[in-house]
Amino acid sequence: MKKNCFLCSKITKQTITNKEIRGKVKCKVFKCLSCELEYLDKNFVKVFLTDKFYKKDYVKLYDKSFFANKNNHYIKIYEKIEKYVKNKNILEIGAGGGYLYHYLKKSSKSYEAVELSNKQRNYLKNKFRIKTYPTIQEVKKKFDVVIIVSVLEHVTDPIGFLKNLKLLLKKKGKIIIECPSINDPLIKFYNVQEYKNFYYRPVHLNYFNRDHLIKIVKKSKLKLIKTFSILVYSLTNHLQWLYTKKKSDGSNSATNIKLPIEKTPKKLIKIFDRLNKLYFKELSKVKSADLEVIICENK
Repeated sequence: MKKNCFLCSKITKQTITNKEIRGKVKCKVFKCLSCELEYLDKNFVKVFLTDKFYKKDYVKLYDKSFFANKNNHYIKIYEKIEKYVKNKNILEIGAGGGYLYHYLKKSSKSYEAVELSNKQRNYLKNKFRIKTYPTIQEVKKKFDVVIIVSVLEHVTDPIGFLKNLKLLLKKKGKIIIECPSINDPLIKFYNVQEYKNFYYRPVHLNYFNRDHLIKIVKKSKLKLIKTFSILVYSLTNHLQWLYTKKKSDGSNSATNIKLPIEKTPKKLIKIFDRLNKLYFKELSKVKSADLEVIICENK
């Protein structure tokens, strides 16, 4: 099958890389054979992703216990972007339950948010006293930094979306983008089918790697400043998927060394910690990552 790809602008062959997504939902996942962008079946997206879904159904509230995990992916994102947000006026698009705000509040000058969900918007206002907007069209001021964490993969037109965000930036203002990476080692190297059925999700329309995001930034007429590839999920999490074909029992288990032994000797944990660092180092050499972070600037 040949189809026009919005990213590489070529009429290229498309192939089906998966036929099932999270929740045992039947949906084809396509791949452009020119640029390797992956995306959900457009017909499925039209039926499934309505305004009602995001405003009422797609809700995640703040969980304080989440931050006890020192390897959670928000802290890893914050460590990469800290110097770009320090003493800056920030607007976060899709702030959710305030998970990144938990870290941003320590260093930003001011923080406001756009959130589609009425429930989450009220939650952010009442719990944290954050000024919130239901849409970007209602934002009437400009910011030093606009942040989109786990947002761009939900958008039908990523290039048009970034062009709209440019209107919210001051001169030399920056957009910080974070997305899950299709260079995830469990897909790129191990090709674990059970993991692929879990990884592809009804709410993630497009699946990017770093090269895809760089192309999107350039097509949006933004200046590329810095890129980061982040590995989050541990060696033991990968081994679990490889040998049991099942996910970990939570974020803490997935991002830390977790062995199936009730009282694991400390020496054994230290050995696995060293192995995990070496494993991440080798994965980084071959451009494998769980998350991609892009810093770009308004020209």
